[in-house]
Amino acid sequence: MPVDLHIHSVASDGVHTAPEILTRAAALPLKAIALTDHDSVGSVEEALRLADGYGVEVIPALELSSHIGARDVHFLGYWIDYRNPQLENHLRGLRSARAHRAREILARLGQVGIELPFEELIEVAGDGSVGRAHIAQLLTMKGYTRSVAEAFDRLLQRGACCYVDKEVMSPDSVIGMIRGIGGLAVLAHPGISRVDEHLAYLIACGLQGIEAFHADHSLEQVHDYLEIAKRNDMFVTGGSDFHGESVRGLGVGAVHVPDCVLDRMEEYRRPRNSDSDGYM
Repeated sequence: MPVDLHIHSVASDGVHTAPEILTRAAALPLKAIALTDHDSVGSVEEALRLADGYGVEVIPALELSSHIGARDVHFLGYWIDYRNPQLENHLRGLRSARAHRAREILARLGQVGIELPFEELIEVAGDGSVGRAHIAQLLTMKGYTRSVAEAFDRLLQRGACCYVDKEVMSPDSVIGMIRGIGGLAVLAHPGISRVDEHLAYLIACGLQGIEAFHADHSLEQVHDYLEIAKRNDMFVTGGSDFHGESVRGLGVGAVHVPDCVLDRMEEYRRPRNSDSDGYM
């Protein structure tokens, strides 16, 4: 049975709750899912509590951001101790920084004639950790843009007129935090981040896995990342990067990720065997 190890819920910038995501996963069916919300573990506990009833394994996880130079780079942490006080304090600070950044973006939008009240943005975000995706949704709802993608392209992506840098930790600090709370540290969608030339540095920082299977990766890129993982005795992961069918046009399980990927990850959590080989 396949797995989907990259899913976002209403705890960050997704549009579905944990039960709604589990319903989709069970219907396919999927063997396991990971809720990887941005800077949040808000849906993890509920998903873990409900998992048995849906017959789907849930891996506690999250996605954290960093920078390498001018490039955004994201990391996924799997089997994290989501109740860890250090993590809770860090995420609390990130939520505050996200709100401050959102206000700055709204101010820049106001300078180009687009007025979006912060209160309405909070309504869109709900219980989620407010971010650019929520601003893009509000821009589309208000008719300023025709889609979330257009909102990012014209106004919100790096280099656009209303972009504001996000407060993040360095890659080595993010990787160290994930591993320090019992997690496996994975480079998310490297084909998007385009930081291949920095992989040696990230591996030296303690990176353990690479997200090879992703909707935005070509078959050639998937092959390349599988080979990189094999050469460096790393594991690979993959998933749909689901935010909601209305957001990316993809459903849960849209990217086929074989369960041998999960088997390899679970093997990697155990004490390493010196004669172990393979990457999946």
